[in-house]
Amino acid sequence: MKLKNRINNINNVISVLKNLCNKNNVIASVNLISEPSSTTIDKNINIFNNRVDYNKFDETNEYNEYIIMLNSCQISNYEKHRELYNIIKDKNNDDLHMIIEDDILVSNSYMDNIEEMIRDLTNKDASSDLWDILFLSLNTVKNGENLINYREVYNKLITKSCYFIKPKYVINYMKKVKHLNYKLNISYQNL
Repeated sequence: MKLKNRINNINNVISVLKNLCNKNNVIASVNLISEPSSTTIDKNINIFNNRVDYNKFDETNEYNEYIIMLNSCQISNYEKHRELYNIIKDKNNDDLHMIIEDDILVSNSYMDNIEEMIRDLTNKDASSDLWDILFLSLNTVKNGENLINYREVYNKLITKSCYFIKPKYVINYMKKVKHLNYKLNISYQNL
């Protein structure tokens, strides 16, 4: 991790989540992905740039206004997500696969909500077909629903620092990186 100040933070978040999982008899395993770093990307920029699609979308696509030249940190973020997706793509769709970025913060006052979420998502009576990707780091107006279609609140994602994703969703995803920052790419993919 290039941003060393995030190491303690992510270790604390992982510890808290693992403890809550253990408390609720949920087995948690951790995959830390630190490569390719932006330094690795810089050293091999031609290889990684070949995986970026710099073509515009069709003429009427609003995402054309968000096209950017990706920097090495952004490409690194894509590649790390790609690696995680490769790890989970052949796993069971009933298992939970949480992606946590190193900039996530968890408030102590939110622990009860996290534990309730773990219980809800691991409840065998709960329908797991209600979502393919479930964002945990979005603010919404409290409406009493456990799951909210983020498109009803946000046109585009404002963060993607923590989410669950199912293997069936990641298959064939990200073969070629689009020239958008990652949260906009997820927004685009979920149209």
